[in-house]
Amino acid sequence: KATQVVQNGNKVYLTKMSVKELEEKNVQVDFYDPDADSGYQRQASSGRARKFGNYVQEGGTTSPLPILVNIREHRIKFKNGTIEIPHSAIWRVVDGQHRCQGLIELAADNPDYLKFEMPVIIVNLPNMAEEAVLFATINKTQKSVSSDLVDRHIRMVARQEGWNVGMLTERYERGIIIFRDADITIRALDIVDMLNSDEKSPWFGKISKPGQRGG
Repeated sequence: KATQVVQNGNKVYLTKMSVKELEEKNVQVDFYDPDADSGYQRQASSGRARKFGNYVQEGGTTSPLPILVNIREHRIKFKNGTIEIPHSAIWRVVDGQHRCQGLIELAADNPDYLKFEMPVIIVNLPNMAEEAVLFATINKTQKSVSSDLVDRHIRMVARQEGWNVGMLTERYERGIIIFRDADITIRALDIVDMLNSDEKSPWFGKISKPGQRGG
């Protein structure tokens, strides 16, 4: 079952799949081959995949971002809210290879995660060139959140929830990497804000906060 979205005449399908269903598909990634000068993605990092698996298992958190795949050789049929894709189709991962690999490796160690579901977006681009353009557009145009803004979010959440150093460290060890050295970050922010707000400080009013300029 899926939902069809039409953008400028191009059809995109939104659905969900369990790790078991992903395993059953012929999932491939077009890695760049320097000898043949073909492909468009870097080789997968086993460390990144493992970190994502740990994040899902230990963090007890959600992963709402979808895995993006392309069905290149077959036309997808859509009727009455259902998509039809031949069993022989290759499911080429355009975005989300580490999430996909991390979940499959996690399920190999803990079969309970075979039931774990991920949102999946399926496109029907005809060739590798168009896949590569989509991949590059996603990865070159998205802007990450500034680290100074993330640091302030961490401090705000930690104070609202009453998390101490041990609790912050525990969350990092459970795979939530944004909490690495969070206790040091929070103390550093407190010092920076004190220097910026104390009229006797040589830094008074000279340190820019996120979204401000000129400091």
